Amino acid sequence: MKTTLNNKHLIEEKYKNFSEPQFIKQVSSNLIRLLPNKTTYDRLVGVELGSIALVTLLSLETLKPSIFIRKSTKKYGTLKLIEGSFKENEKVIIIEDIIHSESQLEDTIEKLNTAKLIASEIITYKNFLGSNNYKSIPIKSLDE
Repeated sequence: MKTTLNNKHLIEEKYKNFSEPQFIKQVSSNLIRLLPNKTTYDRLVGVELGSIALVTLLSLETLKPSIFIRKSTKKYGTLKLIEGSFKENEKVIIIEDIIHSESQLEDTIEKLNTAKLIASEIITYKNFLGSNNYKSIPIKSLDE
């Protein structure tokens, strides 16, 4: 299994590409095909910062509501780790731009579990884990 990716060039390319409207529109159009049937989940989850634009576009296309997970609380504003409305025991699909490490997913899933949300799948543009699941949660990526 691959470990954390420390490739400065790849990360620079990621932000360059994901800031281009045509690129992110194309990625989101392709990611929609990876989503399960709309009746099998309640919300989409975007993780700060990279997947926020993707989850917003997917939410607009699917008409499924979304929530956003912060990496940490801010010292002002809502002081929440999860922004947006949700109910306990809802099934959610995690949207990631690029999965670099298991710790990245662990942090997201821990926050969802604390809020009593159920992660049913992870959808990503690029998966560097070398595995198609994480702790029994399927991972689907465009690079499969």
